[in-house]
Amino acid sequence: MTRFSEILVAEKSPGFNLLADHGNDFAARLGLRFTELEDLKAIYLKFGIDLATHNDALSWALLRSARIVIYKEGV
Repeated sequence: MTRFSEILVAEKSPGFNLLADHGNDFAARLGLRFTELEDLKAIYLKFGIDLATHNDALSWALLRSARIVIYKEGV
């Protein structure tokens, strides 16, 4: 999990498991990952938001909103 996810679990205790997709590779296979444009990157940084650090990754990739439900059988 990313540090953000660890903080979320510690503060909110959601009552279910969170899965990590390091590098967002699974999200990319589902068409849910996109890379932030360079001009928007500068705006994020002005607000102190560094997505690479936040996501524990080297990229500025973001994910489209989605909920993925995985059954105990792995489906």
